[in-house]
Formats: sequence, structure tokens, C-alpha cells
Amino acid sequence: MVGAIMLLIATLALPMLQRDAGSRSAATFGLLRDDLEQARHRTIADPERPIRLLLDDDHSGWSLVTGSADQPIERHDGTPWRVRLGEGAAEQLDGMLVSRSDRPGVRELRFDSSGVIVGDVPPAFEIRDGESTRHLQVGLVTGVVRQVER
Repeated sequence: MVGAIMLLIATLALPMLQRDAGSRSAATFGLLRDDLEQARHRTIADPERPIRLLLDDDHSGWSLVTGSADQPIERHDGTPWRVRLGEGAAEQLDGMLVSRSDRPGVRELRFDSSGVIVGDVPPAFEIRDGESTRHLQVGLVTGVVRQVER
């Protein structure tokens, strides 16, 4: 009887755990997509001060930066535009990893003054949460971020 109850609990808990992994990667996707759109729009609005998305060395976050010193730009509240997965607004995303899958050694993404991505291959990102992986691709001309199957 105890074994049957434990099996029932495990059967009910497994889908909930899988949804949690999916919701964490979906939240990370949303943050990354929004910040890519922000970098693109700000670069179009002020081409003399282009904004780049710069991934952290440890793949646990990113910043929106300008200039050669890689200093994060400021948000409307004066705080640096930096996302650290597991901290602040992204506190629940601890352990998530983000990297460029199209060019693993490249940590940044740039837009030109028209909002077109600088480069000749559509950038692709990988969001990992342990065993779970979500793949994203960014349109070269449109900047639209979409999930892709691999």
C-alpha cells in the first residue's frame, strides 16, 4: 500500500517538475528576447551610441553595453542593465546557462544603425537548464527572436 502511494505521488510530481524546467527556460527566453529587442531599438534610435548584448564569461547572464569598455548602460531607474540568472529579478533562474550556439567563442551581438545584425549568419543562442535545452535564432534583418527545434 505504501509503495502504491509513493508511486502515485511520483507520477503526479514528475510532470510538475518538467513544467518547472520548461517555465524557467521560457522565462530566460523572455528576458533574453526583450533585452535583444531593447539593444536593437536603442541602436536604431541613437546610431552614434550603438548598444550590444554581451554574454557573461560564465554563461550565467548578460549585459547591454556600449563603447569599448563594456560598461553596462543604465536602466530608467539608474541601475546597470545587467542580468545575472539567480540574482535580482532573475533570482528564480539560478543554474540557467545562456551561450551562442552558432559561434561558441563569440560573447556579443551587435546591430547596425538600421537594426540589422552585424554578421553574415543568423545568431543562435542556447538556453540550458541541466538536461533541458532551448534553442533560439535571431533574424539577421528583422531582429526577431524565435524558438527553433533541433
